[in-house]
Amino acid sequence: MRKTSHKPIASVTDLAEGLVVIDAPKLPGTGPSIDEIEAEMLEMSHLAADIMYAEDGEVSHETRDMRQVKSAVAHIGRIPGPRDALHLVCSGRYAMWDLIPATLELAGGATINTMHIATLGFSKGNVGEMVAMLDSGAIGRLTLLCSHYFKAQSQGIYELAVNELSKRSNARFISLRTHAKIITLKLTDGRTMVIEASANLRSCKNIEQMSIFGQPHLYDFHTRWIDELAGNWKSQKPDDLPF
Repeated sequence: MRKTSHKPIASVTDLAEGLVVIDAPKLPGTGPSIDEIEAEMLEMSHLAADIMYAEDGEVSHETRDMRQVKSAVAHIGRIPGPRDALHLVCSGRYAMWDLIPATLELAGGATINTMHIATLGFSKGNVGEMVAMLDSGAIGRLTLLCSHYFKAQSQGIYELAVNELSKRSNARFISLRTHAKIITLKLTDGRTMVIEASANLRSCKNIEQMSIFGQPHLYDFHTRWIDELAGNWKSQKPDDLPF
């Protein structure tokens, strides 16, 4: 067998020797500097929430294993403050929707001024409770996004939601290609809450994770893109419109 000799591989230090440092922004045809890009981003309203959230100071993170807890009220425990983040795991003993009446129970008399929901699907019971809360004033305004997949697979429940929510001027409902599971709400006393989860609104028997935040800038971020989708419903094909 013929032996092959190899030259030793150069180290990073060896490779770096002799390299010329170039001030890239000064080259003709190059783009703006990082500082110029960040300054421009700060002027873009649709990106303001991202940047402000990053600059919002230290956030207190709390983790809880809630797999044995049967009550959604006990699951939340308290309304998170503006710098609080709760990271939770649960075992499907209650639905994600149950966190909404639980929040009202913990809110000290405040009601929900505005709520946005993005979910794959929901149940008939969820629709009934949404409508009851909208009519009673417990929820002032509601925007609901669900998945096209749910629309096709659970047509009866979907049509129930269309019929009920389209009758109410304080509700918007649309289906599109979404797999997001998010609830944002603003209470009448100004407090905000964001729930990011693996679960859909309706009940299931799986282990799920949820994170609950009180940061206003995160609330602004999620409500902004949901409002953008819901506000553009007229540009969709008629077959894609819920009402």
